[in-house]
Amino acid sequence: MEALVQLQKIDFGPNPQSPAAVAAAEKLRAQVPSQILAHYDRLRVRGKKGLAPVRHQVCAGCHVSVPIGTVITVIKGLDIQLCGNCGRYLYVEPEAAAPAPVPSPPKAKRGRKPKKKSEGNAA
Repeated sequence: MEALVQLQKIDFGPNPQSPAAVAAAEKLRAQVPSQILAHYDRLRVRGKKGLAPVRHQVCAGCHVSVPIGTVITVIKGLDIQLCGNCGRYLYVEPEAAAPAPVPSPPKAKRGRKPKKKSEGNAA
């Protein structure tokens, strides 16, 4: 997946047609499986990026929520996942892979209301 991320940076960089960029892109293309590369190229021909990072359980390409199971699979690197909405390959940026835990605010204690005595049943 890292090779595909680098390839996208070259393809959508400031000068993708320079000889150095073309040589680096060809070297990276050799590392990516042909089925994945074909899907990436179909998106790229349409002017879209083929990869999108996942941030806060949301695809950064189309801004649609990604199922938690898909996010966990991407974070653990178990399989390559596509966004169900835009079709981009999903990846997690290295610094976003282990976010710092956010402390939750303390919960307010809720006591029980005292029972009301019934006044009409006194003998």
